[in-house]
Amino acid sequence: MAAGLAGLLMAAALHAAPSCTISSTAVNFGNYNPLNVASVTGTGTLSFQCQPGITGGGISYTISLSSGSGTYVQRTLTSGGNVLNYNLYTDSTLTTVWGDGSSGSTTVSTTVSRPRARAGVTNTVYGNIPAQQDVIPGSYTDTITVTVTF
Repeated sequence: MAAGLAGLLMAAALHAAPSCTISSTAVNFGNYNPLNVASVTGTGTLSFQCQPGITGGGISYTISLSSGSGTYVQRTLTSGGNVLNYNLYTDSTLTTVWGDGSSGSTTVSTTVSRPRARAGVTNTVYGNIPAQQDVIPGSYTDTITVTVTF
């Protein structure tokens, strides 16, 4: 009976949640010119680094993003009552909306090795503001909640 209990406790220790630090840099689009015929793009990062103690073959994670003040179909930056449409993507071709898996959006999921998780993992967030939106000058912002599940 004691050997069975020791085996059970060891198995539980192997599946303990990692101790990770998560950080981000905002997507910065710079200045938006409503007369420009080209869309404006920008990038940000979501990073994490896990402390020693990760066991097994590595660490699996999923990153999801909230819709902010808009929807996954069209996120919105706001300045007072003024709105500027934009969206966030998992890829530089701006084809896959990064969200929570609902409304046509997707999450980012993968498994990384123990050494890579300890060294740090960075994921790029790609942003795009469509061209020629009729907006007034101002500082436009949105808040996105990032959820990392290990």
